Amino acid sequence: MGSAYGQVFSENVVGYINITAPKGLSMIANPLDNKAGNKFKDVVVKAPNGALFHKYNGTGYDTTQYFDGWDNDVITLEPGSGGFLFIPADAVDADRKITLVGEVQQKTASNSTVANGLSITSSKVPQAGKLVADLKFPAGSALNGSIVYKFVNATGDYAVSQFFDGVDVDPQIEVAESFFVLNASGQSQAWNRDFVVQ
Repeated sequence: MGSAYGQVFSENVVGYINITAPKGLSMIANPLDNKAGNKFKDVVVKAPNGALFHKYNGTGYDTTQYFDGWDNDVITLEPGSGGFLFIPADAVDADRKITLVGEVQQKTASNSTVANGLSITSSKVPQAGKLVADLKFPAGSALNGSIVYKFVNATGDYAVSQFFDGVDVDPQIEVAESFFVLNASGQSQAWNRDFVVQ
């Protein structure tokens, strides 16, 4: 007996990511597209009272604070971007659990651009690994003199990786983690993944 309905396949993959934000500052990212504009208040729906999010705008930071809701309706956290999340020292563990929900970016949507100069960036793919070896961050001679700064919550300092025909220390990047890049090439650089969920 035949069916009136053929099989329907969708390339859209929706998922979620659970992270536990450490107390103090950490650099976070959103590798899932929530299709509602990726406003920060929609991406991180709940946080401990007193939490802050700072998004670098090229010259300073735009900030939103949480007291039973975020006070800024404009700041976004779209895939490929990032910023600093501050969690107060008195936050209970349950309030530090953050769930990101959205669509996994695939094929050309998983590709990104590393802006010229200083920026905060992140992988558009929800995958942990070495930045160059696993996440395919560009490391050719065009990026000679460039630097990646990975924030370390425990010390409040940065682990530094320098690029000269490759990277001296390939940093481990976790899912939903962002980092600073000083792109010294003089122009934006393509970060191509062409990622496909298998």
